[in-house]
This record gives sequence, structure tokens and C-alpha cells, in this order.
Amino acid sequence: MGHQLLRRHSNGVSLTTEGEAVATSLHDAFDRISATLKSVRAAGEKAPVSIVTTMATMQLWLMPRLGSFWAEHQDIVVEHIISDRLQDVPRPDIDLRIRYGDGHWPGEVAEKIQGDSVVAVASPQFLARQPITSVADLAAPLLSVEGADWVWMTWARFLTEAGAMFRKLNVRRFNSYVIALQAARDGQGIALGWMSLVAPLLASGALQQVTDAQLADPNSFYVTWPERRPAVRRRS
Repeated sequence: MGHQLLRRHSNGVSLTTEGEAVATSLHDAFDRISATLKSVRAAGEKAPVSIVTTMATMQLWLMPRLGSFWAEHQDIVVEHIISDRLQDVPRPDIDLRIRYGDGHWPGEVAEKIQGDSVVAVASPQFLARQPITSVADLAAPLLSVEGADWVWMTWARFLTEAGAMFRKLNVRRFNSYVIALQAARDGQGIALGWMSLVAPLLASGALQQVTDAQLADPNSFYVTWPERRPAVRRRS
């Protein structure tokens, strides 16, 4: 093209000013091509909507709400893409993503769905074996969910903000919140529960809130969509 587009470094590559301009133009063009092909494929068919969520959000929050939506909007086909690493789903044809965070994601418009609060939860069987009366008793085993892109509250933060003294934690680590909750339901330990997700499990008695400590999480649930795509209309 007559210009250097990439600079090579010992630890990778970076774009030059000309490279950034070309990359932006190509990104816009591929988005338009994808939208056009999607429109052509959908011509004469039911309107499709693609949604990306984590497994926990899908199973515990979105799925219970979809029955009434499908009953009211039978003309809309919903395509579900499940991933616990949303940044690994770069498809430009995705319509919506349900995310948990601070509301700032480059290249996306975000609208807050709801805030949340966090409690410690365990099974009735676990609490029968190991009675707990305060956050100071939250000793073992603590079921922790951790990952490269995990922004949710950790056990260390929960215990600190709840007023427990610092101590070495006995932690079992998972990279899936669904599996961590299943371990808690099986009586294997204590998990952190986001009320928007675990409320049905608390109501059914599958899990119980362990102490009175309930902390507001600074992050919230958002629905996001690419800023280059038409805005989503929200019904009141």
C-alpha cells in the first residue's frame, strides 16, 4: 500500500497511524457487510435477535424471563450464545450482550438493567454441620470464582467490607459461577451470592443466606450493543 501499517516489537506488533486508519475502515466495512448479509438471510423469515450472556446470567437470570417474552413476541427468533469470557465472542453480527461491570466497554453503548447486592450462601445441610453466626465464622471452605476477566466481588473484598478481620482464606477456586453454586448446593462450602441470581434458590430453600451481611456491589448488569449499530428501543 506504499505505507508501513505495522510496527514489530520484541513483544508483539502495533499499528501505525496509517494502519489504524485502515483497520477502522475495514472494521466499519465488515460490520456493514455482516449487517447486509444478515438482513438478506432474514428476508421473509422471522426477525432474529442474537444475545451473548454468561452461563450464570443465562441460567439464573435471563432464562426464567424468556417464557413470557416468547409468548408475547412469537415473531422474534432469539439466538443464544453462551460464554463465560464475553471478550472472546468478537462476532460483529451480535445484537446484544448482557454484561456485569461498570458500564464502560470500548465501542459499545451500555444501558443499565439493574444493580445488585452480595450475600454469603450455603446449603441447609452444610449449615447443619457447621453453624455460622457471623462473618467471623466464614472460615472454610470458601467457594471462589476467578478468571482473567472476572470483575465481580471477591471473598477478600466481601470479608473486608463486612468487617471481618484479615486472615488467610481457605478457598476452592472455580472459573464458572454455575459450578461454584452447584458445589454450594451440594454442601461443599460457602459461595458468594448475587441476589439477582440466587434469589430463586433462596426462595426454594436450595440455598440459605449464611449471615446478615449484605453488601452493595459497585458493578451492575447492563445490556450493551455496538455503537455502530442502531440503538435498541427499551419498552417501559
